[in-house]
Amino acid sequence: MEQLELAFRNVFEQKFKNAQIELIQIEFPFPFDLVDPDYFNVMIVYRSDDELDTNGTVSFISDIRPELHKLNEYRLPVMAFVEYEDYITNGPKEDVLV
Repeated sequence: MEQLELAFRNVFEQKFKNAQIELIQIEFPFPFDLVDPDYFNVMIVYRSDDELDTNGTVSFISDIRPELHKLNEYRLPVMAFVEYEDYITNGPKEDVLV
């Protein structure tokens, strides 16, 4: 899992120089819940004075896939980019970062 987080962190930091990551949460579906076993969920909570570039968020999957393939991870990441203040306001209270 640490290698996956590092891959997401590296690509994010290359694409978004104006933002910093607070949390990366990677969740794989439970085996008995699998409707489509070829995906996993990734939430990146970030801080930034500016909005993230929309083109960057759309192209993020294209940029991360080669890095995932190097780690033998071929499932599709379903991405969520959440601004830190939104996460604090709307996130699960037990996971809130202070």
